[in-house]
Amino acid sequence: MVPLDLIVAGVVVLLFAVIFGVLSYSQVLWGIAAGVLLPGFMMALTWLVTRRQGMGFGDLQLGLILGAWVGPISMILTLFFASFLGLVAWIVISMVKGLDRDRPLPFAPYLVFSAISIFIVSEYSTTLIDQLIMV
Repeated sequence: MVPLDLIVAGVVVLLFAVIFGVLSYSQVLWGIAAGVLLPGFMMALTWLVTRRQGMGFGDLQLGLILGAWVGPISMILTLFFASFLGLVAWIVISMVKGLDRDRPLPFAPYLVFSAISIFIVSEYSTTLIDQLIMV
C-alpha cells in the first residue's frame, strides 16, 4: 500500500518543479499519461486473463508521480525494469519459501528503485562516457 502522504508530497513537489521551470509541462503531461495508462492497461489485461488484480491503485498513483518526474520514455523503461525486478524477486522468494502462485508481492518498491536507477543513469551516463573517452 502506497501512503497517501507520499503521493500528496510528490504532487506538491511536481507542481513547484513545473512552476519554477525545472520540468516542462509537456514532459509532465506525457509522463503522467505513460505512468497511468500503461500500468492501467497492464492491470486491465491481467484482470481479463486471470480475473485477479495484478497491481493495486496505489501503484497507479505512484506511476502518476514517477511518470511526471522521469518522463514518458523513461517511464516505459521503469515499468519494464520494475517488472523484471519483481519477477526475479518472486522467483527467489518462491525458491526460498516454496512456490505459491497466490503470494502477493508489493510492486511499489520495484517501481521506485527502477525510476531512481533509470534517472541516475540517464542523467549521468553521457557525462561518464565523455569522461571515460577523454582519459
